[in-house]
Amino acid sequence: MTIYNEPGALVWNDAAVDDPDAAQAKAGGKITMAPQDTEFGRFAVLEDPWGAAFSVMQDPA
Repeated sequence: MTIYNEPGALVWNDAAVDDPDAAQAKAGGKITMAPQDTEFGRFAVLEDPWGAAFSVMQDPA
C-alpha cells in the first residue's frame, strides 16, 4: 500500500485561472517559475508563505 501524505511526500496543487500573470501578482509568495506559454496553456509555479508549491494555469485559447 502506498501512502501519499507521509512526511516528505510530493503533493502538487493546481488552480485553473483566467490570467496566470495576474494570479501570480495577486498571490504573493515566491515565484518558483515565472509565467510562460506552453502548448498546454500559459502557467506559472508559485510557493505560498509556508513553502508549499502550486501552479496556476490558463487553458489554451
